[in-house]
Amino acid sequence: MFSGWINKWKINRPINEHEKEERLSRTKDPAVELDSTSVVAYNSTYMEVVDRAYRQRGGWYTGVAVFVFLFMTLSPIYWLIYSFINYDGDLYHIILANTVSILISVALLLFFWFYVLRKDFFNHTYYPIRFNRKTRMVYVYREERDGGILRLPWNEGFYHIGHGLADKDIIDLRCHVMDGEMVKDTFAIGLPFHTKTEDRIRGLWEQIRTYMDDGAKAAKPEFIYLSMKPTWKDIYLGVGAKFHAYNLVLHILFAPLMYPLVVTRWLVMKTCKQPNWPEDIERACKVE
Repeated sequence: MFSGWINKWKINRPINEHEKEERLSRTKDPAVELDSTSVVAYNSTYMEVVDRAYRQRGGWYTGVAVFVFLFMTLSPIYWLIYSFINYDGDLYHIILANTVSILISVALLLFFWFYVLRKDFFNHTYYPIRFNRKTRMVYVYREERDGGILRLPWNEGFYHIGHGLADKDIIDLRCHVMDGEMVKDTFAIGLPFHTKTEDRIRGLWEQIRTYMDDGAKAAKPEFIYLSMKPTWKDIYLGVGAKFHAYNLVLHILFAPLMYPLVVTRWLVMKTCKQPNWPEDIERACKVE
């Protein structure tokens, strides 16, 4: 779930045999159906795909962290007020207990901030991967702390089916930047799926390969599935889709889980800004 987002990719290492076996072919596979689920922008010059972590942004881990954040912030205040209201003359123990409580709260807050929340809040709403079919370049939008924006020639990427660093049953479309047999950099493309739906990953790869090699018309999707607008409606629909709550019964059943996630995801997205590509990339991706 957190591969490449909280858990860093393993780089500066030799490529392993399993990755070589999972390498995706650059020739057309007529048995694979194109899958544009992860596509967020499409035109005659470039196609843009959402990042792997987008689905997890503002997820359950953020909700838990925000709840603990509020609880640990309000708890010392509550006990401080309670202690002085019920003051029994033992000022030393009151101060000591509240000091320990505050220190524990601060430690937990720092842990949640550096391990989870700083990656969700006050960053970018999503981190697109842009494929320019005219310049034959791939652009990967990243924060400076994650290596900054990556520019990679289309033909130089090692594209394969990648498995989660912790949960091996979660797979994604992944690309290595190679130097001989050494992996120098890694990025994931599009939404992750379960191993049982490997065809979704192969479909996304065929979508990208067809666009880059066969032309924009050959890979044109009927419509764009994902909306990058951080509105209540779009966030609500996105969370509902994760739970497959497409009818009233499922909606009511999953409501206690869905609504808190809608709130936390909305909070995350409202603190973030839209990605803004550098001028040289925008010039190279100018649509005729």
